[in-house]
Amino acid sequence: GAIATGARTFTLGTSGVLSPGTNAVIGALSVTNLDFRGTVAFDYCKTGREAGPGDSDMVRTASLTFGNAGGTAAVDATWRGSGNPGFGDYVLFAYSGGSDPVISTPWTVTAPANRKGGRVWVDTAGKQVMLTLFSPPQGTLVIFR
Repeated sequence: GAIATGARTFTLGTSGVLSPGTNAVIGALSVTNLDFRGTVAFDYCKTGREAGPGDSDMVRTASLTFGNAGGTAAVDATWRGSGNPGFGDYVLFAYSGGSDPVISTPWTVTAPANRKGGRVWVDTAGKQVMLTLFSPPQGTLVIFR
C-alpha cells in the first residue's frame, strides 16, 4: 500500500499503530513523508540473515522524523514463521532523503516468546531504521550444593 502526502507530512500520533501488512500477512507500505510517533506492528517469518524482501514488514519513505524524539515509539514484533522465532537485524523503515532520524530515547520493543528483547537503531550509512531482536541466552546452568 501507499500513503501519498505530496509535500505534506503524514503524522502518526502516539496512540496510532502502523501495520505495513494486514492480519498476519507480511507487507510493505510507502509513505511520502512520515513523522512517526506511535507503534509499529512488525510481522516477520525469517531469521535476520536469511530474511529478504517479503520476509518482514517494512515502511519506505522519502523523509522520516520522530516527532517525539523517539520517546514514545514502540515495536510489537510477531513471529509468522514456523518453529522458534527468528532473531537478528530487520529493516523497519527505509528512507531515501532528508536528515537522518534521531532516536534519543530507547523504543519499547515487545519481542516474540523465547526472545530476549530487542532494540531499535538508525543505520545512517544504509538510510534505514533497524530492529535487532536478541537471541535467547545459550548454555547450561549447573547448580552445585
